Amino acid sequence: KFQRRLERKMHISIILVTFLIALVPLFFQGYNPSCGTCEVHPLPRWCGDWYFGDGETECLRGNEILSDIYVVILMLLVIAATLFCMGAMFQIYLSVYRQERRNMRYSFNSQSQENHAQSKRIRKTMLLYTSSF
Repeated sequence: KFQRRLERKMHISIILVTFLIALVPLFFQGYNPSCGTCEVHPLPRWCGDWYFGDGETECLRGNEILSDIYVVILMLLVIAATLFCMGAMFQIYLSVYRQERRNMRYSFNSQSQENHAQSKRIRKTMLLYTSSF
């Protein structure tokens, strides 16, 4: 059911958003060369009043507003990816912790020292991964 309901919609939305983000700069001459790649910034890079501009040099090609929008989009995507990874790791930890608590009812007293060993290991991994962001 997941494949029919959500997965196709997710793939379609990812493809549409990606094409939209990639095609908009084409119509506004937003792509310019940058050390072997194409980036959305005016040419020369320091021209205009955009985020990295000096405010005095005239732009030969590109759109300052579009460049500002893409800088903000990039920052928001990085923040969203970080929050998503942290939330996913926390949900995995909570799931393992709850499962261990349910399983404690069926364990013997001799194993009480090993209680929550798996969740402690996952908590340590979660903190290491999320602190790297």
